[in-house]
Amino acid sequence: MARQGINDVVSGRGPGVVAVFGFERTNELFEWCRVRSAGGPRLVLDGHVIPGSEGRGLRQFLADLAQLLTEVSPTGQVVGDFCERSNYRVAQGLLWENGLLEVRNNIYQVFPGAKSIRFDLCAVTSGLMADLWEHLV
Repeated sequence: MARQGINDVVSGRGPGVVAVFGFERTNELFEWCRVRSAGGPRLVLDGHVIPGSEGRGLRQFLADLAQLLTEVSPTGQVVGDFCERSNYRVAQGLLWENGLLEVRNNIYQVFPGAKSIRFDLCAVTSGLMADLWEHLV
């Protein structure tokens, strides 16, 4: 069985992802997300980096994607929420990658919602969402 990061298959929206992809495929996808995100942002709680949290944002995006794609009749609100969450993840990933003030200001212009702090959403670095989609198809 693939390594699990922070009980993601059995907690939160993990069971929903398992319902969509099956247990084995979900484990494979979560492991792929962890490996593909190596060296990227990790979850920090109380000043401590959480082991196995590489790729948490990408796993959250996978759950968002599964939720959106299984909606029978997604409303504008559902699609808007998906886009807002995705944009926030990308913006936070870009902020993590770019420490220069002028670059950060440009990111805030493109993604004004990135200035707010959301503890429920983790960053996804450049290109990973596209890589995940390619891996899925």
